[in-house]
Amino acid sequence: MYRINREKLKTYIIFILVLTSLIQVGILWGYQEHGLPTNFLQAIFKPSELSQSEIDRMAREEFFQPYRLVLSSGDLAHWIIGSGDAMYGKVWNGSKEYIKSAILSKPQVSTESWDELVTRKGIFLDFKLNVDVNLMKWLLGMGSSSGSGEGLTGIHKVFIVPRDGITSSLDTVYILDGETVYKYIVNVNSEDLNRETFERYLVELSEDAKYDTKKYWVIKEFDPMGRLSFSYSPDIPCVVEMPLERHYFTLSYSIPGKMESMDENELANLILANEQYSFDRTIGMDDTVIFKNQNSIYKVYSDGLMEYTYISSTGHSDKEDIGKAFSNAYGFISRLGKSLIPKNKIYLTNVNIKGGVSSFEFTFNYMVDNVPVFIEYNTLFGEKDKINDAIVIEADSRRVLSCRWLMRDIQKNGKKVKYNVGFNSIDKRVLDKTTPGVGDISVAYILTSTGEKELDPSWVIESTAGNRNILPLLRTEGE
Repeated sequence: MYRINREKLKTYIIFILVLTSLIQVGILWGYQEHGLPTNFLQAIFKPSELSQSEIDRMAREEFFQPYRLVLSSGDLAHWIIGSGDAMYGKVWNGSKEYIKSAILSKPQVSTESWDELVTRKGIFLDFKLNVDVNLMKWLLGMGSSSGSGEGLTGIHKVFIVPRDGITSSLDTVYILDGETVYKYIVNVNSEDLNRETFERYLVELSEDAKYDTKKYWVIKEFDPMGRLSFSYSPDIPCVVEMPLERHYFTLSYSIPGKMESMDENELANLILANEQYSFDRTIGMDDTVIFKNQNSIYKVYSDGLMEYTYISSTGHSDKEDIGKAFSNAYGFISRLGKSLIPKNKIYLTNVNIKGGVSSFEFTFNYMVDNVPVFIEYNTLFGEKDKINDAIVIEADSRRVLSCRWLMRDIQKNGKKVKYNVGFNSIDKRVLDKTTPGVGDISVAYILTSTGEKELDPSWVIESTAGNRNILPLLRTEGE
């Protein structure tokens, strides 16, 4: 009996010694990163909250949607469907199947021009940017190496014509890549978006009065003979028929409440979470809060601007994966967004390849109630440091390398107000001076650096080069 207890005691002692050794190694690692032993213990005992595949799925669901989704009857009727509409999810899911099939198919250069296509019957998707083909494959869950994507450098706009069974037994997908229109003959068996469901949606859109204010022409239909004095993209939506009014919320915005106090302890908890003890803290110019360790530096400014930089030396793989880089960007934005501005909707507006193919720069902006929020913001450093996007984040396959984020908590304020959005209400002089041509016209909110805390909607006329002209949207009488 005594011998058995002695053996048990030896076992306990050995276990304790092994555990102590592991903790000592963890302490050394922690000190090298300016951390504490608790970080090491948390890494051991805290399970991973999400798998990489789950993070990838969430990135696709939250940040991959078209800027504009339109169903067209081919009879001067185009309906813009918002993401909150019951039919949106099915149309978008079905559209993804058509795009997948197109990427896997051999293209032919279309004999139909984009001007012709956008006035016809079908489904129109505008992504607002020319999405890199490899990123599009990843977003569609195809993997960057799958499919051909022959001839395509990107996917900017898509027009889908489901088969009608009479004139065609196959589906047709048109993809606009820069200036070239590619045509794909595909065979898609999608319950979410076949010819029958598409026709049913068109009937619902034309008969249900709630869609009257979602109905548009495209500018090519307004100007079929090309007599307007300015050049333009033919698919720009414009309101020509009654009703000429649309309802929009006024927005209120502020620096997120959790950032406004600029309390360094609270900021450390929100931004750094479990890693906060591995960072040194300092107060810089203009009460800027700075968190820094040997790998990373965060700067939080009093106007709600946050900057992050990875400062360790880093090597790049021979072939960077844009999908992995996008997933890393999503993870960074999601982690901070949940702590600071959980209700804001964010959408992708641009992608740039940096240094050959060493990293990727992703640009995101805010959207409220399916209306974009454009940024025209002078920072604390003035006009020379102007911000035109909510988030600009650089990442590679391993990590996020930098981020600049103008954090704003944006809320709908009170009831909707009625505005005149008739195409003829736009000042023609502004359209005429938009060079080299008008790329898009939309209603949007403009967030500036003025002291205003409320945003009313405005006209935004964007040139094909990306410049913006902004005009006030006029309320109707009695509003």
